[in-house]
Amino acid sequence: METYAGFWHVEWFLTAFIILFFITWLIKSLGDKKYKSGIQEDIFLSGHQEKEYSDYIGSENLYWGFKESLRRYYSLMKKMHNGIISEYIFWFYISILIVLTFITFGVI
Repeated sequence: METYAGFWHVEWFLTAFIILFFITWLIKSLGDKKYKSGIQEDIFLSGHQEKEYSDYIGSENLYWGFKESLRRYYSLMKKMHNGIISEYIFWFYISILIVLTFITFGVI
């Protein structure tokens, strides 16, 4: 779209803004009419109602279900990781090599 002012054209942007505002209002008006302020706004973390409002939530509690369901995967990963950076770089290069091979030869 070429205009006298380049790509900036006030009328087009105002029209787009009004249309987007109308679409947003339409979606909001189709929302649940039975929404209640109060209990539906309370904090709910990992299946527990949060009673105290604290700034710090430990990840061991927040992601407990996620970590528990992937326990076997994490135990395997802990065995594979030894903390030597050169080994991590080696596996990174191997991964990049595999991806580039697939891209080059059109396997994917």
